[in-house]
Amino acid sequence: MVKCPFKLNFDDLRDLGPTGFLETPMVDDINGYDILFAALPYECDETAKPGSRKGSAYFRRDIFGFGFCDQGLDINMAHSVKSGDCGDLIIDDSSKAAAEKCIYTAKKAIASTGACSFMIGGDDKTSYGQIKACYEKYGKMAVIHFGGSVSSALVRVAEEDMCDNASSLEVGIRNGMSQYGGRLEKLGIDVLTASDMDYMKFSDVGSAIKKNVSGKPVFVIFDMNFYDPAFVTSAARPYAGGFASHEVVEIMETGLVGLDIKGISVCGMLDYNDPGETSLNNLAECAGKLYAVAAYNIASEREL
Repeated sequence: MVKCPFKLNFDDLRDLGPTGFLETPMVDDINGYDILFAALPYECDETAKPGSRKGSAYFRRDIFGFGFCDQGLDINMAHSVKSGDCGDLIIDDSSKAAAEKCIYTAKKAIASTGACSFMIGGDDKTSYGQIKACYEKYGKMAVIHFGGSVSSALVRVAEEDMCDNASSLEVGIRNGMSQYGGRLEKLGIDVLTASDMDYMKFSDVGSAIKKNVSGKPVFVIFDMNFYDPAFVTSAARPYAGGFASHEVVEIMETGLVGLDIKGISVCGMLDYNDPGETSLNNLAECAGKLYAVAAYNIASEREL
């Protein structure tokens, strides 16, 4: 039995029953699962606007009814794959290095079981330890980052030779090219900017995302600032010129269906500045669609 290095939230959820992210059961023994969720209550660098460490708790507390099925992909995830929620990562926040080690250790425990690891919370930089753990299990992966600004985690793992640069991609970028553009070009990582995508059909966006993956294992980073601030007001680092709710769903369906997704990180969500809970509902829609895509891909592979 592989014990889970997390803090289970049964007490916190006692009024709701033992239900985790997207209606999955809370689990202790993490063996034998296809997809395992976990909350990441930590942020590396959102010091000017703190709160992304609390985004996962906001999601747990206030979202119900998402996760059983997906109409677009015509799949009931509860019946198609075995999924569970490990709870919250136990984080030593005495230093960034200590916290990063905790994230890496937890992700490595999930990866060791062969399950697709799905972490919600934190910021872009917390994805580094997650990718490192998956790299040690699966080798170099294609890292696909959806976000408003260049992913420092992707740049770091690329420079440390832990991802397949030619298969990796920045999607939806509106900021950060002045800082990271030269490094991305030198590393051979393609960039699909938001302005590029404005003139493309969804099917063409999907083809652009998939074109270089060619059977590689995939790690997906989804920063909530991929959305336009009109749809997600509580993104930790919002950038204008992003995407609407229906566009995000279409991009995921056309770009990620059929890929061998080994890990997912949904990050960059605050627990405040959310009038009408628009951000919260878009987080639920986004995480639910990523869950559906991962489940669809696993179920489809089994049928081959």
